[in-house]
Amino acid sequence: MKNNTYKHREFIHNNDIQTTTLSPMLQKRIKGFEELLDDYEHAVDEDSEKMKAHILQLDMELEEDLYDEYEQWLENNDDIEEDDKEIIYTMSDGFKWMMIPKKKALELFKNNHEVYGVNRSEETEGLIEKEADLEDYEAFGIEIGKKKPAPKKETPKPKKETPPSPEPKKADASENEKHDEAIIERLFQKKQKRIGRTTLRELGFKGKLDKKEHIVGKYTLSKALFSYTYYLEVTSNNNSEKEAIIAHLKKMSAERLAGDAAYILSLDLDKTLSWVLASKEYRSKLEKNLAEKISSSDNKESYLKEIGFKS
Repeated sequence: MKNNTYKHREFIHNNDIQTTTLSPMLQKRIKGFEELLDDYEHAVDEDSEKMKAHILQLDMELEEDLYDEYEQWLENNDDIEEDDKEIIYTMSDGFKWMMIPKKKALELFKNNHEVYGVNRSEETEGLIEKEADLEDYEAFGIEIGKKKPAPKKETPKPKKETPPSPEPKKADASENEKHDEAIIERLFQKKQKRIGRTTLRELGFKGKLDKKEHIVGKYTLSKALFSYTYYLEVTSNNNSEKEAIIAHLKKMSAERLAGDAAYILSLDLDKTLSWVLASKEYRSKLEKNLAEKISSSDNKESYLKEIGFKS
């Protein structure tokens, strides 16, 4: 992937930043990115697509870190929000948004339009269900393909005062959850155990999809590593066991974690170790996927012994 237009590189170039002036942790992550990029150039076909996705994800994370570190001194970045600016934002899975400023998001929400909070670094979104939800996001959008709301026309005041019309009742959180649970229930009845985020939205799913795991009634949606696919399962008592396994994995050294993951998940050891060292987010996702695999496997007891876990 010979590409000189990585976002974090552009940021460094446009703002004339010397990497030696960055925080030690950020310098280490940039070095890890360069090493990962070098590994990609020599990767075999079956590994290249996964590595490409991880490189692009790490590039976005580095750009976000640079924004945080140089927020006060930005000089040459044209994508800083303006009150009246609207842009088209396309996620890596092709899902498109019309990005809008917070002020307009609040206005549309108050007029009963669907507005979503958008997390660009994680490429996730959540439906704004109450005004307080606006504080959970820095960016907002409306789905492309839906008709953009026309400005509200002023109606002439009647000569005689009439009582105001009652505001349309908004569906509360419990109603939305029942609605979403019914969608998952139908998928389960069809024995469908995995589904893409875009398809979920097309089926009318209204809940937030901004975390690695979501509890929807008696079901659990678990986000897959390196994709926007969600796995469906009935929520059970093994959640506490999975959390305990994850807690155990977090205490492991990077080398031990990479070794166990390579064995249990059939991954390449060297590349897995490189990614674990380069990205905290990758390590977190790896721990979650490893715990999922162990807790649902017929070889659970053997795997628990392999990682040295004691319940």
